Amino acid sequence: MHRVVFAFTLALLLSGQAGAVTMHICTGETPPYSTGAASGTADRLILQAAKEVGLTIEYHSAPLARCREEIRLNLSDGFPAAPYSKLSSGYCVFPMKGSDPDIERAVLIRRTLVFRRIGSKAEWSGTEFSELTTPVLVQFGAYLQRDNLKAIGAQVDDSGRSVEVNFAKMLAGRADLAVAPEQSGLAMLEAPSYAGKIEALPIPFSNQAYYLIVSKRFYEANSELMQKLWDAMGRIRRSQEQIAQRKTTRRR
Repeated sequence: MHRVVFAFTLALLLSGQAGAVTMHICTGETPPYSTGAASGTADRLILQAAKEVGLTIEYHSAPLARCREEIRLNLSDGFPAAPYSKLSSGYCVFPMKGSDPDIERAVLIRRTLVFRRIGSKAEWSGTEFSELTTPVLVQFGAYLQRDNLKAIGAQVDDSGRSVEVNFAKMLAGRADLAVAPEQSGLAMLEAPSYAGKIEALPIPFSNQAYYLIVSKRFYEANSELMQKLWDAMGRIRRSQEQIAQRKTTRRR
């Protein structure tokens, strides 16, 4: 597989540590959160925290499903932003608080929305769909969204490799609804191909915490370092949110 590796050398050493540890992160293209060039909001948070604790980060790009498989097989050490699920916790490690994922140390909190082909009568109430005669589209590899849809009795088509592919399917009449991350979905609506043809429904499908996850082998070898990294990420994210909130308050 052709892979372009973006290396970010963060040369601080941990006190008492023999040398810098390198984490190899596999990432997909899910702007504005994460990108292969490590320029997303989640990427910048990870890199800032890694610099603080003395960790070297190397990124490479691959499809979401491939990244999951690489982490499961210990071919990659981590993924920048994943929702918690029992399936994922079987092959990787999340920042935990007792038996639950620690939302205070999440890399980001994001919403997923329901997008509808204009002219369709399908609706989303916040708990169930109505007037729905076709499967709901989700991106391939988005297992949590897929499972949540199935749990409420919806038929699901998760064969599309991107939000754009799923939007094209809606325009082709193959589906009425798609569930997608808020920012990437709304950004797609600005494109001439979809503007005025697809709309976002007002009630979100979910509000979901996303975490930097690591392979079990990497965590076992670097558990103390990972706890420090997750702690730093949580503190930095909360500080950024407080600054953003103060700016919003001053503008009112």
